[in-house]
Amino acid sequence: MTGIRSTSGWRFFDGAPLLESLNGAGFDYHFLALWENFLVSERFKRNNYAESYANPWFWRTQAQQEIDYIEEQDGHLSAYEFKWNPAAKTKQPKTFQTAYPESSFTIIHKDNFMEFLL
Repeated sequence: MTGIRSTSGWRFFDGAPLLESLNGAGFDYHFLALWENFLVSERFKRNNYAESYANPWFWRTQAQQEIDYIEEQDGHLSAYEFKWNPAAKTKQPKTFQTAYPESSFTIIHKDNFMEFLL
């Protein structure tokens, strides 16, 4: 799987209070980083409780194209891009689409994130 790497880095496994405290503070880098962290950590919990053994990944090229979160399960890749704003224009990077044409791509935002977590 060229370009796909194992996820690493710091994760807060209960970032919801931090996210709530920043919600009215404007959409700066910190808020968006916490939003992404919240979604990934809650997805890890969801997968654990559901006994779903999906392998977590992220994808980034040297040209800085990226996908926030990828799950591989039974040979299928599910790619997720995290945005706060449902109206944000986001497309699957063509490089990823070409390399993994059978993968799915979903945008997760504030109006549909519960479907991703349940």
